[in-house]
Amino acid sequence: MKLTSLIAVAAFATGAFAQEQPRLGLQLGLGVFYPNSAYVRSTFGDSWTRISIAPGTMGAYKGSGLDWDINAISVGRNGNRLFIISPSVGFYKTFGNSPSNVPYFAARLGGAYVDYRVGLGDDKYFTTSANAEIGTTINNRINLNVRYDFFPKRNGLDFSGLSLNARFVLVNF
Repeated sequence: MKLTSLIAVAAFATGAFAQEQPRLGLQLGLGVFYPNSAYVRSTFGDSWTRISIAPGTMGAYKGSGLDWDINAISVGRNGNRLFIISPSVGFYKTFGNSPSNVPYFAARLGGAYVDYRVGLGDDKYFTTSANAEIGTTINNRINLNVRYDFFPKRNGLDFSGLSLNARFVLVNF
């Protein structure tokens, strides 16, 4: 009798635990990136398109925990070109318990691959990166955020900047 009771309790606990786990999913983000450097702005323009991919379903972002994302920036103008891809891992913290609007803060560290050609110079290299964002998640499907990305200067070029972004749940599994 003890074994069947233990199995029943384990099955109930496993079922309850499984319901609390976030489903797997994928978010797609689009944004506008504003570089800090006046030289970089004059070379590539004042704003650029930014694309991001992030894990999970937005409803999973409650409380605090680990987070990751991958961002890509690509821009070209007058023969100059820039491509940056930067995966990062970090921490997020949400505020409040509203099911329809969840404000949060996230800070992440990572690496970046940078490939650029500016004037007569070009370079391809790996470097470190960091980012911080504040935002809100609406109805577990839409995320609006402001984000700052930091990339160390190299050859006098600074590709750091601020972006305004919207992410959408693309698919849930």
